Amino acid sequence: MNTCVNVLASSTRKRELTTWCLAQYAHTSSLALCLAQCTRVFARAGNTVKLSSPFFLQVSQCIYEI
Repeated sequence: MNTCVNVLASSTRKRELTTWCLAQYAHTSSLALCLAQCTRVFARAGNTVKLSSPFFLQVSQCIYEI
């Protein structure tokens, strides 16, 4: 998982947020809910990332690999 996150998130901030997203998934076990929460957190952090963006597709892929 760590390798996946590191490859996925080049910036420290994105890496932190990605790690948080994966932690949220561990709590909810719902990919849709997890990604919805992630988009809100990213938006608050000043990152506008669409759920259909390559970034979130990669986050989803990371989650499936856990």
